[in-house]
Amino acid sequence: MIKNIKSQDNAAMAKIIRQNLESYQLDKPGTAYFDPQLDDLTNYYSNREDAAYWIYELDGQIIGGVGYEIFDAQRKIAEVQKLYVHPNYQRRGIASHLMTHLIENTAEKGIHALYLETASILEPATKLYLHLGFELLDAPIENGAEHTAMDIWMLKKLQTL
Repeated sequence: MIKNIKSQDNAAMAKIIRQNLESYQLDKPGTAYFDPQLDDLTNYYSNREDAAYWIYELDGQIIGGVGYEIFDAQRKIAEVQKLYVHPNYQRRGIASHLMTHLIENTAEKGIHALYLETASILEPATKLYLHLGFELLDAPIENGAEHTAMDIWMLKKLQTL
């Protein structure tokens, strides 16, 4: 089940994100590991028109999540943020379900494109994004993000509803 994140979900989701980054030695500055909002995603994403975060719950356990935030309102571009799945549940299509949910919801809101930054070491994620229609960019889109450790930038144009 995919649903909006709630305050009781914060600790579990922060743990999943940190576990994933640690497993790839990405627990360093320039990654989501040090984002100031990581331990309180609910407060950061809730009650905003320009952002959202969803979790994937299975049998009462949080096993993944994904969010977005508008960073170029004029061009209606949103950044995909913090797509992570618990290591024990990876490669089961959960990330794909989360991304499909995000794509559908952002298209319904009139967002024209989705942008993301990832690291080449996260090869399964990159393959997923390419499968979902994201295209590689030569350089990042300037958005003020502090994720300087990322070396892959992608964009997906949406057909808004």
